[in-house]
Amino acid sequence: MSADDLEVVLARLAAHPGAKSADPGPETDDGAGGADAHLGTAVRLGEIAGVAEHLQRGAVDAAREAGASWAHVGRALGITRQAAQQRFGTREHAALASQQRLLGPVTRAREVEELASAGRQGWRPVVSRHGEHVLVRDERALEVRRVSMLGPSALGGRDGWLLATTRFPDCFQIRPLDSAI
Repeated sequence: MSADDLEVVLARLAAHPGAKSADPGPETDDGAGGADAHLGTAVRLGEIAGVAEHLQRGAVDAAREAGASWAHVGRALGITRQAAQQRFGTREHAALASQQRLLGPVTRAREVEELASAGRQGWRPVVSRHGEHVLVRDERALEVRRVSMLGPSALGGRDGWLLATTRFPDCFQIRPLDSAI
């Protein structure tokens, strides 16, 4: 899909957020609420941009974890190595220790096991990055699993699973331990 095609799909999605497909059907303009409709679209496009930025950061983190240098990342994005490192290399870890904690560094092979252990102790993931997860206190013991964000169960919903956080290309889901089947 070209950038122009993507622009059209995103504009249609933002203009018609309740639509099941990206094609809203015949266009109508009755003049009612035109400015408010455009402002609503602008707000939804801002939300889409935020999600796209989050996904881009996750993809860069995944590329770095797979061995890409900052120079390689910069070339791919059309920016300098230094700009790529400044934009994507920062980490914020400020948290109140009693309510929030950092799990990491942790390898992909062990992260679900580590998250599940923390979940049983009442810690829920709220931010996931490659090699680390920010956890917050939850009053329940939780079960945690990782699924592909490209798969059909990415948003959860079945069997009590709820989407907790994402990190390209994964979704981390939680459910209370007492609801496990």
